[in-house]
Amino acid sequence: MARMSDQAGLAITNTEPGKRGTRAYFDVDDINGGAQRVRELGGEADQPGPVPGMGWFVTCRDPQGNEFGLWQNDPSAPAPAGRPRCVASKPPAAIFTRTKRWSTVA
Repeated sequence: MARMSDQAGLAITNTEPGKRGTRAYFDVDDINGGAQRVRELGGEADQPGPVPGMGWFVTCRDPQGNEFGLWQNDPSAPAPAGRPRCVASKPPAAIFTRTKRWSTVA
């Protein structure tokens, strides 16, 4: 995972065996509120996970099964219980950017 600027970052990972392609991540102010809004709109959202020292992510699926993710910047994000701070349980596998914000309101 790399931060390209205060507005954009990039992550490439192989932590999801069998998965190919990219997953777009939308920046949100509140990861829990964003995940809840996805569910309210008929999609599915996993439980948010931390990326230690960087933020929170959640993997989602729209009603047609297309995957996307949500991202919340948070330098105080903790390491998952029982894991070292430098290792995330399942970090994002796509590019994320803050150029367009996905609103959890409305």
